[in-house]
Amino acid sequence: MTAARVGGRGVPGAQPGVPTAPPAAGPEDPALPELDVLVHRPWLAALLDRLPWLDDPDGAAAAVRLRWKPGTNVRLGAVVPTAHGPAAVLVASFGPGRKADALAAHARRLDLPAYRAGSLVAVPARADPNLAPLVPADPALAYNPARRWVGRAGGWALKVHAVAPPADVTNLVTNPPPGLAVHLPAAHADHGGRVLRSAWVPGDLRGSRGDRAAAPVQHATVEPDGARGDPADGPSDLPADDAADLPADHAAVRAAVAALHATPVPAGLPVLDEVAILPAAQAAAHAVAATLPAERDRLAALVHALQQACTAGRWPPAGTLVHGDLSPDQVVVACGRAILLDLDRAARGPAGWDGATWEVAQLAAAPPTAPAAAAPGPTGPILVLAAALLRAPEPFRRLRPGWPRLTSQLLDRAEGAARDLAPAPPHPAGTASRPAATGAPPPPPATRTAPALRALRRLPTSLQVRRAWPHRDGLAVETRTAHGTVLAALVTDDRTRLLAGADSALPALAPALREPGAVLLGHRPGRRAVLRRADGRYVKVVRPGRTGAVVDGLRRAPRHLAGLPDAPIVPAVHAHDPAAGQVVLDPVPGPSLHELLRDDPAAATELTAWIGAALGALATIPVAGLPRHDADAEARVLRRWLDDADGWAGTDLADHADAALPRLAALPEPAWTACHRDLHDKQVLAVAGPDRAVGLLDLDTLCAADPAVDAANLLAHLHLRHLQGHCTTDTARRCATALHAAAGVAALPPAAVAAYTAATLLRLAAVYTFRPARPHLVRRLAILAATPDPWRIP
Repeated sequence: MTAARVGGRGVPGAQPGVPTAPPAAGPEDPALPELDVLVHRPWLAALLDRLPWLDDPDGAAAAVRLRWKPGTNVRLGAVVPTAHGPAAVLVASFGPGRKADALAAHARRLDLPAYRAGSLVAVPARADPNLAPLVPADPALAYNPARRWVGRAGGWALKVHAVAPPADVTNLVTNPPPGLAVHLPAAHADHGGRVLRSAWVPGDLRGSRGDRAAAPVQHATVEPDGARGDPADGPSDLPADDAADLPADHAAVRAAVAALHATPVPAGLPVLDEVAILPAAQAAAHAVAATLPAERDRLAALVHALQQACTAGRWPPAGTLVHGDLSPDQVVVACGRAILLDLDRAARGPAGWDGATWEVAQLAAAPPTAPAAAAPGPTGPILVLAAALLRAPEPFRRLRPGWPRLTSQLLDRAEGAARDLAPAPPHPAGTASRPAATGAPPPPPATRTAPALRALRRLPTSLQVRRAWPHRDGLAVETRTAHGTVLAALVTDDRTRLLAGADSALPALAPALREPGAVLLGHRPGRRAVLRRADGRYVKVVRPGRTGAVVDGLRRAPRHLAGLPDAPIVPAVHAHDPAAGQVVLDPVPGPSLHELLRDDPAAATELTAWIGAALGALATIPVAGLPRHDADAEARVLRRWLDDADGWAGTDLADHADAALPRLAALPEPAWTACHRDLHDKQVLAVAGPDRAVGLLDLDTLCAADPAVDAANLLAHLHLRHLQGHCTTDTARRCATALHAAAGVAALPPAAVAAYTAATLLRLAAVYTFRPARPHLVRRLAILAATPDPWRIP
């Protein structure tokens, strides 16, 4: 099906009352020109009214939920009133590619209709690839595309999740303890927790849980007087004069929340501590800034205020069972008893969190003249600040009338909470606040373990954490089981997911692990994994279409290095499947420098001397066609890691950026040379054989750069291994001396070596805030970055 276009956009052909002039100023996305159609309610209503499978739709009254990934896609879920009841619709627009065609084809394969209007595609929610085939044909109440669908099926409220909530959350809802059971609807879960059926709450709550399941009636939503619940969250079927009277029912609501807070917290629930809140607040601020760029500075100041308060230890203890997203439209009152709905975000958190979310939810929905319903319990300014930031994207995502004003209300409340925060307590001994601008070098960051690693407490205690990285959804973790097996996990703000060799971003991983004898050696969730096969070959798994960087350097190097006496040996590419994201490599025999530093200091010193000659050979590779990595690029990488460390772990590493950034900025343009760019002791092998040879692994980052980059990176790692106690001071010094004396390295400009070494040391300090480490490692790496002579091993 096709549609005419109005005003050059994918809006169905002209209709009475549909404007053809551009809408008021709103978010823009050059890669998604149809975004303005979806965010302009009259145009969206016109589109929904033209969907041929809807009988007498009222697009103007649709409740919507919008998900926008700038430059990538925009998805809108709409619950549209029709002659046969509310129907859920998915409307989407994608960037370059054929994803719109694929979505339409997916709907047709399910024998469902699809509608095209320019680059827009509309299908029933039952065709949502993330929810199909679990979405029934029953009337919809709410729909969040790619996340969840809520509807009513007879006497049950039905919720379908794209990903099942944590098992302990599902168990809490379906099998609550007696004191909480009287405040929850009867429920049971199907399909591994992805489908939750809750009894439609009865009008008389004096019976048993079985009575409630057998005698369903309609909900009566608790709302502030004069402000009906938002239909996107499930409209009430009762007329306005049947809605509960909030002042009169406030005692019932407080009793239900008190019962929730008095319930022992299940062990496996997510934790709402500063580790979870800070990245979530940063993500929310980023989303709001994309829609309201004028608020960018205010958002940055609010996130900074929250970060500073958390760093100062002012986030309350997370020891209470909380609802996680409590608001007036999550409570039903009948016969004097309050029933709590939607515990999907139940967590271990501060007792005041539910009061904070209750307060700010009303700012996101109600007009400023509506009286606010008092919070059902105490709260605090840091909690209100965090809750307001997390709620700030909601008015736009729901396309509520006047959403910029509603967003501004939330930010105003966040600013008030930030002002209400008491002055920070004095810093305890051994820590330091941000330094005054005196020109003196900044003090070292706190010596305590990175607070980000508190998130790792949510992992089973039987797992040993090896590495962790910031991830768009939280923390990506690589662990080792008691049996030595590598197991990756994602720790997010609402759940912990053990991947067990399955990673949706790496589809080739699971099949590769099913091969007999395959062993997983490393796994960074969503990015890459490395396996060893039974035949001794190695398999590198990356995202589909991303194998070019893995293969190009490994194939380019042998072509240009053949015949050179000091040429490094690189793994040969045995097989390559770009579509699957898989590369099979032949092994390079021999111990790594990392092993030799610990086990054979003399061999480590000898291998380090050879590396200088190998780098000289590598430098003969023509740089034409290689990506350039200059000092500005190095600075960008460093800033990103420092921002992640400060935002996630509450460090002050950004205060130490002057140890490296001015040095990088002062460097002249280099003599561009082929460089490894990630050279460290685990990437270098002493190749077994009669002749000395250096093996180099992972040429994914082969680039044109300053020749000092590789020597500086390796030197920084010698400092790291010394600080970790992996090798002795004498071994590290001998290796540094051997590297410095190697042909080619000695001639490198000292300023360039110092600048890149400082940058690498600071980057390593940021990296190790996400890893279990000796308490002083991050502090000492930051201090070393400021030393003038990087070749001296203290």
